[in-house]
Amino acid sequence: MWIATLADDAIQDLRPVQDLAGSGPPFQRLATLLGRGEFAACGIDAPLSAPGSVMPPGGRAALVKAVDDLPLDGRPFPTADRFLDLLAVSPQRKDYRAAEQAWRARGLNVRSSTWRQPRGGAPFTAAALKLIAAAGMPPCWPWVRSGSGVLAEAFPMAQLKQWGLPYQGYAGSAELRGEILESLRTRLDLGRWRQACLDSPDALDAVLAALAALAVADRTAPFPEDCDEEGWIAVAP
Repeated sequence: MWIATLADDAIQDLRPVQDLAGSGPPFQRLATLLGRGEFAACGIDAPLSAPGSVMPPGGRAALVKAVDDLPLDGRPFPTADRFLDLLAVSPQRKDYRAAEQAWRARGLNVRSSTWRQPRGGAPFTAAALKLIAAAGMPPCWPWVRSGSGVLAEAFPMAQLKQWGLPYQGYAGSAELRGEILESLRTRLDLGRWRQACLDSPDALDAVLAALAALAVADRTAPFPEDCDEEGWIAVAP
């Protein structure tokens, strides 16, 4: 995981989470950073909720609390199996939230947060929910749409699709990443960080997630009129 910091239409910092300042494991340092809320918005490339079909009584707040109470087995966040056992989800079940269905309809291969097999989204969801709890339950978009220190769910592939840029295969192709970065120059001063984005798809994804967060901070990220407990995926228009 990489973290991108944007300000004044430019990348101010870009680093792996392992390089965050502070002591303790990287996951805890990230939680501490998010808990301080010293930013307008933060985009996280992972689900911040779960499908309504498996939501426990009490909704998303109860879900986060239940995940926070799961055994860690020496890990920074619960395993996918513990997460899905908590929700009583069978091994072959693939449920999707409304936001995920919307992007699937547009041709994206979206991970299911109830799938624990290869290309499953359950580990990402468990990690994100534990991170929210460890950060002290910061405000999350779109349930909270104004103020500072807001977390939002980003989806770099969807962001690229939104802009008509290559959204498949760029993780394994420096040429495609170069094409994406050339287009991003109209939106953002890449500065000395361009090479890192060219070399690492994870670094590029961090920048894309930060651009989605910028849209949340600017209140230009589209969202449904009635947001339920499933949440929504933020993209910059």
